[in-house]
Amino acid sequence: MFLLIPFDRKLDWRRPPLVTFALVLINLLVYFVFQSDQDQHLDEALTYYARSGLAEIEIPRYRDYLREHDPESPLIETDVAPKDLSPVWYMKLERDVGFRQRLDAGEIVRPSDAEYAVWLSKRKRFEKKLAKDPTYGYSLIPGRPTAQGLIGHMFLHAGLEHLFGNMFFLIAVGFLVESTLGRVAFLACYLLGGLVSASFDIVFSTEPLVPSIGASGAIAGLMGMYAVLYWTRKVRFFYYFIAYFDYVSLPAIVLLPLWLTSEGYHMIVDRDSHIDNLAHFGGLCGGALLALLVRRWLPSFTLEEVEAEDRSAECERRLADARVLCEQMEHRRAWPLLRKLHREFPENRGTLVYLHQCSRLAPESDEFHRLSQRILGLQERDPATHRLVVETFEDYLKRARPGPRLSEGMACGLLERFLDGGNLAEAERMAGAITKKSWRCGNLSRALHRLGYLLAEAGHPGRGERYRGLARALTEESPGRNSGAANPADQAQQ
Repeated sequence: MFLLIPFDRKLDWRRPPLVTFALVLINLLVYFVFQSDQDQHLDEALTYYARSGLAEIEIPRYRDYLREHDPESPLIETDVAPKDLSPVWYMKLERDVGFRQRLDAGEIVRPSDAEYAVWLSKRKRFEKKLAKDPTYGYSLIPGRPTAQGLIGHMFLHAGLEHLFGNMFFLIAVGFLVESTLGRVAFLACYLLGGLVSASFDIVFSTEPLVPSIGASGAIAGLMGMYAVLYWTRKVRFFYYFIAYFDYVSLPAIVLLPLWLTSEGYHMIVDRDSHIDNLAHFGGLCGGALLALLVRRWLPSFTLEEVEAEDRSAECERRLADARVLCEQMEHRRAWPLLRKLHREFPENRGTLVYLHQCSRLAPESDEFHRLSQRILGLQERDPATHRLVVETFEDYLKRARPGPRLSEGMACGLLERFLDGGNLAEAERMAGAITKKSWRCGNLSRALHRLGYLLAEAGHPGRGERYRGLARALTEESPGRNSGAANPADQAQQ
């Protein structure tokens, strides 16, 4: 036994694969609701066949046909009455292509036969009963394809093992392809892959009257698409061969010939299996072809998001090694690793934080000042970033040698941030530094007025009045620029 399953990326619950989940839900509903009474309908049809007299008309003629075309068949010499034969014999008759072609053409029960009218009526009634079984009514019969069968067979399953096995592969591969293609294109390609899979059955099946059901053909299409869409990108997948299993990383396109070889082998060796390996082979080919068309013609197709995830995963892996060194106080060994990471992944917050921690060993260095300023200049206002900025600010004031190096613009930005975050102690420190250096931020009077109001509200009226006085003095110096800071209540609400 040979098995390959990609396990390359984690499911992103922020953008769940809704179409993949919807397809799984539809398959489950079809099996547990629509197919719930299929055995009853099949039993009714076969019981009718045995008891209506249809078996007495067709089985003897089928025996005559077998004597000519399959003289070794055990059905020829059996003494069991037609109506008492196992249902297996009825299904053998139904799936014998040569016999059914002659039966449908009026060459077995001829119009000139006395029982022809009775036989025709009972045969039509039997086929109507048989069609009530979803497996026959909505399955793909390669020799007699119908529109409802071409679509319906993708959502029918023969049992729980068949169903859950297919749903496992649908989720494992479906969310990878959906996240790459987008929902609409993914659904279209899923259905097209199932139709291409069905076409292989229609053209090449050696048992054209045996119903084919299951989502595996369409899922094989997704697997073929995955291999071609991801092309030479290395992916991680689980493999199982006889009794050995492991994980390995290889270019995605390598999976396609491996999957095709596996299905081709089973087509040759497991001919008596109930698994439709031909449909799987067709689905893989169809999916690969669709992926080539997508790569060439779909404007929205891109692997940028996947490549960004790869870069992020690589960064996190290398950062973990440097983090271990930092935790072991091996800062000198961690420093070159972190510097290289920071150059390659300047957007990664963790790299910046750990690099800054290492730089604290030399608080007089330009690197410590530069990295501290980089963190203090972060613009995001989420709680984690705000907390990082506040902690870095306090640490920078304590450690910086000979002293902090803050520009006018950064100081004014920090004042606004601390006011917005309710960090009054830090805001007061920043306001004191700004006024001491006589910097003139564009909204300084407004910020000072707001700080004074918040301090008074927090139980420090004297300090609050001091900053409000500074704000009034600035307003008088440049009334046009700061005239918007006249109402303390309005400032407190901002």
